[in-house]
Amino acid sequence: MAKEKSNTLLKIAIYGGTLLFFLLQWFGPGLIKQYKQNKENELITFGGSKSEAERTSLNHNKSIKSLSNLTDSVIKNNSNIYVYTNDETMQLCKVYPNLNYDVFDPVTLGYSLISRNKSIIKEITAFAKNQDSLGYDIQFQDEQHQFKIKQLTNNEDIPKYILLTFYYFSDKVKRMMTTHIEKKPKRQFVYPYESKEIQLKKLDELQSSKIILTETELENQKIESNFRALMGPRKGSISADHKFYFAAYNKHISEEKFNIKIKQFVTLFMKKQNATLGTLKKIELQNGFSVN
Repeated sequence: MAKEKSNTLLKIAIYGGTLLFFLLQWFGPGLIKQYKQNKENELITFGGSKSEAERTSLNHNKSIKSLSNLTDSVIKNNSNIYVYTNDETMQLCKVYPNLNYDVFDPVTLGYSLISRNKSIIKEITAFAKNQDSLGYDIQFQDEQHQFKIKQLTNNEDIPKYILLTFYYFSDKVKRMMTTHIEKKPKRQFVYPYESKEIQLKKLDELQSSKIILTETELENQKIESNFRALMGPRKGSISADHKFYFAAYNKHISEEKFNIKIKQFVTLFMKKQNATLGTLKKIELQNGFSVN
């Protein structure tokens, strides 16, 4: 009985092995080809295996969540900022980690999902280690533009203040600048430059200026850097035609101290008849970091 059972098992093994041999002969090349095709498709789609793509995507999501939590903790400690402005629409500012946001661009040809995930993870890891120096940007978005109103860092001791202005040239200024542009000789450069037509067209566009002031400059009522004085708003230049924003730039300060700075700002940048143009606003901060 045992011998018959053994012979039966041997026959099954022989038949099974023979059948498997022929199946591999018939279907093996196709299966191997399909396996290779699947691997090639994964390489094209993900930049590696599907399992590696899933792993890096999981780590990517964890990094995004951790950075969002870091941003929330910054807002928890500093939920509002003070801004002196004549912009009545200003109610909310968003907080963004100071990252290289190029790494968050969508996957493009030659830049795989795995590569993108790894780049984002690397960028967030580096930021988390250096957030005291890299800091966070606080930005405001109105109907025409988005701009930075504040930078939060923990490695600067000297308080700084920012003044942003937006305005259109008056007819008088446009006539003067038009004459200046038209009288300039046409220059030939080996590198691109703006034509007179483009320069004249820009005279009708919204203009902007920005200056970062130290506390000493506000107190002494003197802009120490000639270059910054040239590029930023001029002393006594702000009028009702300007939209302006004045805020502490790199540190949070109390409302009481900021009111003192407002008086110094008004004396330095406004004419007497424009001294009451602005309003002190307490602006709510919101986490602006969200990347798909």
